[in-house]
Amino acid sequence: MSRGRNPYECFKNDRHRLFALMSRDVRIVLVVALLGGAGLAGAYPALRSLMAGWMS
Repeated sequence: MSRGRNPYECFKNDRHRLFALMSRDVRIVLVVALLGGAGLAGAYPALRSLMAGWMS
């Protein structure tokens, strides 16, 4: 693979490329949800206690 190319072009199988792209998207959504949830929990004490109960 030459420099500057899309890293998802290196897969020979379209199914593997699809799984890699989906896992990337799921990771992005989870990180945003966790960071957003942590920010909201800090602002609202009732939400913080609800999230603490849900996480445990």
